[in-house]
Amino acid sequence: MLTIGLFQAIGIHIENFYMNYIVLIGLVSHLFTSYILKNYTSLTNKIAPIIAIIFSPLVLITLVIYLIAIPISGKDPYNDRNFL
Repeated sequence: MLTIGLFQAIGIHIENFYMNYIVLIGLVSHLFTSYILKNYTSLTNKIAPIIAIIFSPLVLITLVIYLIAIPISGKDPYNDRNFL
């Protein structure tokens, strides 16, 4: 929801795309992680790096797209105080 809010602040509506593709991937990753925790208890102490490997690329791609979308949308947080 934070990502959708950030993009709405710059005037880009990505709700449908984000829900159809990104949330779906996150849900599958969550189910996969839950399955690993439940069935392989020996991996429980190693789960943090696995979660980081799964979600770090997703966060990186989202932030890069957001940083590219800010100048394209014409919003300027340094000169427009209402946008900031």
